[in-house]
Amino acid sequence: MNNLLKNKTPLKGNIYGFFPNLQTYQGTRGKLDQIWTTTIEQFYILKEQEIIIIFKWEGSLYNCQLKKVNGTNFQGRIICEGELVGSAYYTLYKNKKGYCLLGTWNEDEINYDSFIEIRKT
Repeated sequence: MNNLLKNKTPLKGNIYGFFPNLQTYQGTRGKLDQIWTTTIEQFYILKEQEIIIIFKWEGSLYNCQLKKVNGTNFQGRIICEGELVGSAYYTLYKNKKGYCLLGTWNEDEINYDSFIEIRKT
């Protein structure tokens, strides 16, 4: 992956997650927040076939690698500190100002509805 990104300038943005059944779930980390957000440090789209998202959450480094499955739909894996921790499914939307991904983030057997916004610089 490093060779593919060598000459690319990363884009930046935000990721927002929403926990759909907050009132009924008490996770291993205690009660989850209804909405979570973090800043994306690096975002890459490689030939409209692969998307790489790198960010930190609560001190841990995350890397989400998505591959196109058809049309504008992507799916892939979530890696935290080098370990596979989940999967993600997104639909990509774009315009001249940037990108938006809408979909599901699955980690620790919990599905989060989420969207990712990326602005072109």
